[in-house]
Amino acid sequence: MTRTPPRRPAHPALLSLGLALVAACGPDDLLERKATSSAFAPQAAPYSPGSGLRTGVVSGRIYADLADHATERLRDLSALGARLLRVEIEHTTPWRDYRAIQRAARHAGIDLLALFSINSLWRDWALGRATASSGALPETGGSRHPYDPLAPSREEYVNQYLPRAIQAFDRLLAELPGLAFVELWNEPEGFGFAPLATGEITCRKVIGGTCVLWRNTCRPQEGAYRYALLVARLYEHVHQKRLRGEATPQLAAFDFSRLDNRCWRSAVFNAEPIGNHRGSYRPAHGLADGLPTDIVSIHAYGNTARAPWEPGYQFKASTLEDGLADFLRARFADGRPAIGDRPVWITEVGYGLNTFTREERGDLQARALRHAFQTFARYPSVTAAFWYSYRDDEAGPGSEGHRYGLRYNSARGFAPHEETYRAFQEVSGITSAAR
Repeated sequence: MTRTPPRRPAHPALLSLGLALVAACGPDDLLERKATSSAFAPQAAPYSPGSGLRTGVVSGRIYADLADHATERLRDLSALGARLLRVEIEHTTPWRDYRAIQRAARHAGIDLLALFSINSLWRDWALGRATASSGALPETGGSRHPYDPLAPSREEYVNQYLPRAIQAFDRLLAELPGLAFVELWNEPEGFGFAPLATGEITCRKVIGGTCVLWRNTCRPQEGAYRYALLVARLYEHVHQKRLRGEATPQLAAFDFSRLDNRCWRSAVFNAEPIGNHRGSYRPAHGLADGLPTDIVSIHAYGNTARAPWEPGYQFKASTLEDGLADFLRARFADGRPAIGDRPVWITEVGYGLNTFTREERGDLQARALRHAFQTFARYPSVTAAFWYSYRDDEAGPGSEGHRYGLRYNSARGFAPHEETYRAFQEVSGITSAAR
């Protein structure tokens, strides 16, 4: 298994995986839409359900540039209306660069969401010891990531891998004091813990050439158990810090690439470690039933070349809004609500210009952005949404890349994608009333 995760865009491969594991667990009930309620008190705490939608941006792997031009870049993000910036803590970026970004973000009134992932572990475990505070690690060759969480036996994972993961997490908090939010892993179904589950979908009834009745199977795999255990252990570790009076970041977790894949979420939400957490740790500490996280994070990607308002963007001829409503209704196997009163963050949503194979792609990208963020804003549980990404990835020779950014890459001097840049400013204004 390759464990040097490629950055966006890698969606087609994950989408094909999602097609094989389509929403297999849970009743196929009618999809409901929830409107924003005026019953929510205006004094709701920041980021709590009902407090309004904050807009954020995923930085992409441009940390050296962000650090070297921190004031300029963070002012630009603030002018866009972004109140959150998501950055991955990876092995090739020195801590000093992250600290420069953190300082500039504070001055710009922007909170950081630090993504703790397999590359975060790589950074901290090099040659069996922590890296120097100002150092970074070189890329290494090989087809398998050196810190693959599925490589050790389960006993080794529990007794060796997890304690070192907690050590790396604490190192992150020490290097970036005052960090507001940490996200536990990125798309675990594709990076590090694949497969979370295996399954298939077959059509049982066709009417007029369209399948109207599907049969789904979903079989949880070892990856689901290990990811669930990682999240539970880290949450309990942070909760113990809180009991001791220590300041901690809020944790976001789960972060599947799609809203509509019931198989992935069922495999993880109902895994034994989360069942144990619900049954033992939470009651013992006076915590309400639920997932081991402060924030439930999720990505909102869909099927290739479909706009979010189109049937077929999500599985079963569904739209983005259908998928979101379905996710928010997620339940444990015992029938209790999984999301509960936790805020939901869409930590990635994006539509590359080259995703749309039609004319006027810039206009379609801007329309898709507006539609997505306006949809999220209608649901009180969704309190933050992040656009992927701040600017286009640097393209290879003979390729213009997939172009997800609000700005062009260096080939165009980082100029803004005019329609999409303005659209993000508009939705930030629309959704800023509650801030």
